[in-house]
Amino acid sequence: MISGRELAIGVYGAWRLLHFDRDAIQYFDSTIGGFWKSFYAALVVLPAVIVLRVLFLADNPDVAAAAGSIRITLVFALDYVYQWVVFPLVMINIADGIGRSRQYTTFIVARNWSQVIQVAIILPAAFLFVLSGSEEAGFGRAVLIVAHMATWAYGWFIARTALDISGIAAALIVLAELVISVAISVMSELLIRAV
Repeated sequence: MISGRELAIGVYGAWRLLHFDRDAIQYFDSTIGGFWKSFYAALVVLPAVIVLRVLFLADNPDVAAAAGSIRITLVFALDYVYQWVVFPLVMINIADGIGRSRQYTTFIVARNWSQVIQVAIILPAAFLFVLSGSEEAGFGRAVLIVAHMATWAYGWFIARTALDISGIAAALIVLAELVISVAISVMSELLIRAV
């Protein structure tokens, strides 16, 4: 179980990383216990992710009607678990391959807590995108793209700082995470649309 203090320190460390503070790494518990506790961030952001999923369905009412609520719930639940599990598993091999196995735990802990901040960046942009409607879709889309770019820059800084690697290597790790996330999302959407 995680205490409120541990949760607050994890989110605070992630907040400091958003300000490109390299010293923020000290706020993260890099022990094995801290590693597992950082996955509590998945519960913290779950309500916001549910809102994002509802926004997706509101923007695609034909998909929601065709798939049905049970299928949608099951697919989104699996998607959520995979989004939190697959990249950390793949990252074990990447960290080993680049000689950063010792920094792996710190990176995953920082990355997990950063999800709280990333969702806080994406959620308002997603609202604007969906609520802007067809007339302002260009503006809403632009805001959403900028929000995603901000989270990628944030992820790049976390990878570079926590793993102590070059900017190019950090960019490749962000790209790997993005590819994995998109692949999972595409598979989920295919499962929802399959009738």
